Amino acid sequence: MFLVEEVELLAELYVQNIDQYHSKFKTGSKLSKSTQDKLAQEWAISLSELGFAPRTAGQVKQKILDMKKKARKYLSDERREMTKTGGGKCPKKPAPNWLVALCSAMEKDGTGHGISGAAVARDPLVQIQPRARREPEARVQPHSQPEQISQSEAGSLPEPTNENSDDSRSAPPNGESRRGNSSASSAVRMGRSVPRLRTVIRSRRSEVEELRIRMLQKECELVTFRLEAEKKRLNAEQAREDYYNLKIRRMSDDVT
Repeated sequence: MFLVEEVELLAELYVQNIDQYHSKFKTGSKLSKSTQDKLAQEWAISLSELGFAPRTAGQVKQKILDMKKKARKYLSDERREMTKTGGGKCPKKPAPNWLVALCSAMEKDGTGHGISGAAVARDPLVQIQPRARREPEARVQPHSQPEQISQSEAGSLPEPTNENSDDSRSAPPNGESRRGNSSASSAVRMGRSVPRLRTVIRSRRSEVEELRIRMLQKECELVTFRLEAEKKRLNAEQAREDYYNLKIRRMSDDVT
């Protein structure tokens, strides 16, 4: 966690070297990265010399990102409060000096992109006019006399339409049109998703068939192994039987 003195010093160094830190007038990603690393290392040494805590270049880079996020949020909240767009409130406490300096530097540098009207909102000389509200139309009183209209004004007025005409009856309500659009879009989505489902089903079936073939191969290997074992057992029994027969013959020869 950075202390206030460290944040103020880091903001001052960043504002003074913002163009060099982002390498706006140089080309090459490696060159810009090396410049950022060099400046971050120098600033880490300057912060460590304050005597609060030893700082590294990685901590300095991360703190700069956090400070820029805070500045963007401050500018966005200030714009929303000035233009009455809603969605946020201006901070109650006054912003610290380092945040104001960082916001102005980001506006000049253009790194506060995505906040349209932030520079105008921060200018105290520019007054943002709120949007003019539409005045309600004057209702005609039932007992009031109609005003006289000139021929030029009468020519510019639109022709009256009958609310009970066939066109108004034939026009579908908004709800039905929306439902029709939603059903059409859902049908289009279903039409697009059906071929995908078919391809997925085919791939699954092929995987199942491959698995069945592998299982059959394993069963065949197991059967062959059992047959070989049975063959070896039969050969062993035959050899034992031959041995006993030979032994019996020798014993009979000795007796005779």
